[in-house]
Amino acid sequence: MTETRLGFDRRKFSAFLAGFGVAGTALPKLLWAEAEATGGVSKEALIGAEQIAGLEFTDDERELMLSGLEELREDYERLREVPIDNSVSPALLFNPVLPGMDLPSVPPARRASRPKLKTRPAKDSELAFLPVSELGNLLRIGAVSSEELTTGVPWGAKDLLAVRGYPTTWGAAPFKDQVIDEDAAVVQRLDAAGAVLVAKLSLGALAWGDVWFGEMTRNPWDTEQGSSGSSAGPGSATAAGLVGFSIGSETWGSIVSPATRCGVSGLRPTFGRVSRAGAMALSWSMDKLGPMCRSVEDCALVIEAIHGADNLDPTAVDRPFVWDSDLDIRSLRVGYLKSAFERELEFDDAMTSWCARSKTPGPTSSDSHGRFRRWSTSRRIGCGPW
Repeated sequence: MTETRLGFDRRKFSAFLAGFGVAGTALPKLLWAEAEATGGVSKEALIGAEQIAGLEFTDDERELMLSGLEELREDYERLREVPIDNSVSPALLFNPVLPGMDLPSVPPARRASRPKLKTRPAKDSELAFLPVSELGNLLRIGAVSSEELTTGVPWGAKDLLAVRGYPTTWGAAPFKDQVIDEDAAVVQRLDAAGAVLVAKLSLGALAWGDVWFGEMTRNPWDTEQGSSGSSAGPGSATAAGLVGFSIGSETWGSIVSPATRCGVSGLRPTFGRVSRAGAMALSWSMDKLGPMCRSVEDCALVIEAIHGADNLDPTAVDRPFVWDSDLDIRSLRVGYLKSAFERELEFDDAMTSWCARSKTPGPTSSDSHGRFRRWSTSRRIGCGPW
């Protein structure tokens, strides 16, 4: 055996060489550079790396080292021979219910707020910016026909959700023609609830940022600015009145960031609350699907329709969901990380003005040290219960 080809990762590569007592030397780095440059590590390259690192091995030790690296490469090649689709989840289970916590077996009935509109708006254009709660009521009382709203409340899906017969691009050029022959679980549940999917909405490439293979998705209130991401299209389209609501995904801020940038209500649910079947996996232990809407109550209505377990996503669980619009916000107790809320952030003029005008007492909040205070109306991130 005189050569081993590059077929394993650097961590395993270095860990194996550490068994020869060379972890603290330059040898692993030199050999890895050789493997990256040539696709393998030859005996001659090993001898040259020894000289640079100030080491010397016998021929038997060199042969043992090279054969061991070859075995690792073959192991990795065998693993890679097994085709694993992006939809195949690892053995992962997360349960947010703490020990000793009892949940009601039958949740209380939802108490929605009373609709404000009793008649159709004076201008049809106003329909585009009404929350789902108002649109639903206008449909129920016959003030608006279902045909005017595409036979139901129109919504848009972040383009990492599979929809049968349509491209699911994941925002990345290599997948721009990809068609997945299934409907994601949330798509099926919203279909059953009567919502109408009217658009697949852009996302940052492979669920990162707001730039996809077309260009940057823009904030409708400032088109020189990106909408943030990676749920870029859902945030932008919902804010612009192009859809009644949208479904985004979050691994690390991908719902809350574009919601903040575009001025919509975004709900990042607890992990396991919503099935991710049919959604691109970015991080199996962190991905969540949630609504992006024009009001908090709309988020509650959408979550009510899509939450719960199925037989496709093993991490999804059935837990009660309760929305009470009559709940006194002052009775809530909110935990937060004090250091994160003390940073000065740049807000636009509209946000600063809202914070200055807001006089409604917020929920009691507790920092990580157990002290309590009210939400302030400063320029800090704590200016409202976002």
